Amino acid sequence: MSKSLITIIKRGPCVTSAVKVLITQGGSKIELDDHVKLCRCGESLDKPFCDGLHEILEFEDEKDPYRAPDNVDVYEGKRITIYFDTGICSHRGICYEELPSVWLEHDVNPDGATVEKIIDICKRCPSGALSYQLPNKERCQTGLEVQPQITLAPRRYGFDGPLEVAGGVELVDLMVTNQQRWTITLFVDVVSQRICLFVQESIGQ
Repeated sequence: MSKSLITIIKRGPCVTSAVKVLITQGGSKIELDDHVKLCRCGESLDKPFCDGLHEILEFEDEKDPYRAPDNVDVYEGKRITIYFDTGICSHRGICYEELPSVWLEHDVNPDGATVEKIIDICKRCPSGALSYQLPNKERCQTGLEVQPQITLAPRRYGFDGPLEVAGGVELVDLMVTNQQRWTITLFVDVVSQRICLFVQESIGQ
């Protein structure tokens, strides 16, 4: 079986390989051909797919030197320790919306819910910012076991994404370490002062 990849093309789109499923914001599944091009400049008229406008617009994709650095906060509880990498969080909101007793407004309480519920949230974190460790065990940074897929986040986050990638899809980019769980986030005028797609990288599946 071919390895599932998404390759970042310099000043161009993301190109899929052996990623067969795109889940729309309405929950419908679209079967993808191989080598599908996904918009990364943010200007395509056919998002999330690339229509070539990046070439006309001379899209630049240099990494912003002021982007948020990796910063892992550790919250140790009686039965579980939660790790939160604020530098790669895509602010999807699954954690604080579904377990507000744990993910508080300005803090994290690892004793605020059952271990099972906390593990479920950590595994479902689309950017991989959340991970956990049980007593006398190694830190777990793996996500849910699903087929390689791309999911458009709910519409309240935007009409064209973010694109959430899961299922052990490897990111191929000469500028970053290969990763397997990450989020491509469309944002406007936040850090780079232009419309672009920002890849949130994380370790694990």
